[in-house]
Amino acid sequence: MASPPLATIGPASLLLLYGLDITLLAVYGLYALFQTLVFWQQPASPDSDDVKTSPKIGPEIDPAPCPNVTLQLPIYNERHVVQRLIEAATALDWPAEKLQIQILDDSTDDTSDQIRAVLSRLEAAGKTQGISIEHCQRRDRAHFKAGALQQGLATATGAFIAIFDADFIPPPNFLQRTLPAFDDATTGCVQARWGHLNPNSSLLTRAQAVGIDGHFIVEQQVRHRLGAFLNFNGTAGVWRRDCLEQVGGWQGDTLTEDLDLSYRLQLQGWHIVYLPEVVVPAELPVQLSALKRQQFRWAKGSIQTAIKLWRPLWRSPQPRWRKLLATLHLTQYAVHPLMVLNLLLILPISLEHSPLLNFAPLFTVAALGPPLMYWAALGELEGEELGEDERRSFAAWRSHRVGDAWSVWAFC
Repeated sequence: MASPPLATIGPASLLLLYGLDITLLAVYGLYALFQTLVFWQQPASPDSDDVKTSPKIGPEIDPAPCPNVTLQLPIYNERHVVQRLIEAATALDWPAEKLQIQILDDSTDDTSDQIRAVLSRLEAAGKTQGISIEHCQRRDRAHFKAGALQQGLATATGAFIAIFDADFIPPPNFLQRTLPAFDDATTGCVQARWGHLNPNSSLLTRAQAVGIDGHFIVEQQVRHRLGAFLNFNGTAGVWRRDCLEQVGGWQGDTLTEDLDLSYRLQLQGWHIVYLPEVVVPAELPVQLSALKRQQFRWAKGSIQTAIKLWRPLWRSPQPRWRKLLATLHLTQYAVHPLMVLNLLLILPISLEHSPLLNFAPLFTVAALGPPLMYWAALGELEGEELGEDERRSFAAWRSHRVGDAWSVWAFC
């Protein structure tokens, strides 16, 4: 009978492995704690005059000088939500003659029929008048979303490319609020914050909302404020077309083409602007299977991107602190296998009565990093505008979300 893998490791090697494991976990925990402390030290202000933190949003843009904009809507079997996305895209407050909509449809079910039906209905109602709309269908799904976006660029007419996944609903003034950030010639991409359409549908959606809010309210703002590398999140953002073409466009060799492109952009001197005050609501997955597929793509894709870009990153002239923060950002999903390894090692280490266990309490501070980050995000949300019913029930809602924050920390 074969021995368990850990049974073949000597006490010294086991101790070394455990020490390395908890040290790396502590590093990631302290990284989350560091971001939270920076966030608390310098709270974001929508009225700030610091263009780097929050570019000024001026009045509605005069139609005359409006640039041409292409909306790319990558679709794959989204029959339940595609209608509202197209309706929201055609309702954007932008001159129709300056707007192009590309529906990049890789669907294999009846979503394509639904797209044609909603386009016909909107055309009959006069809601697409003057807007150039392309319903693009590929013969194969080569490189998946990255391939669809790259192929769409071939016929795109806009100087700026806005991207929305099927489960998002862009507000009518989205372009008016994001395009002024491109007044800075070094801005290659603008990312808006994700909101939620169904955060209270279930414990699963509440936990997801906590995790996403922690990322967008704390992590993205802190990275942007520090001048560290941050990422376009795949949707609810706008790209400068010249930048896209200069850095090599979309590439399908990772599952997170958005993260890959974001880092290639910044390594070549472009910048990403994050606008936390511009919120684009989206529907959270309500099924555990859908969430698992999503998390698998994000986890595998981020590690693929880290493997692909760690050499260019560390050979670049960027300061070391920025390289270090970027490395932690790209490899943050390594926390999951490290936690599993920790669980496998804790029993044999305890049986060995290792003196290393005496230092375990010191790592508790690091373990507070993730839940505190989620708590900071909840505190920021408390100050935002809520409806009357939400205002009355906010305390109960927050207590649920705090419990969810601990659930996310323990699970993730």
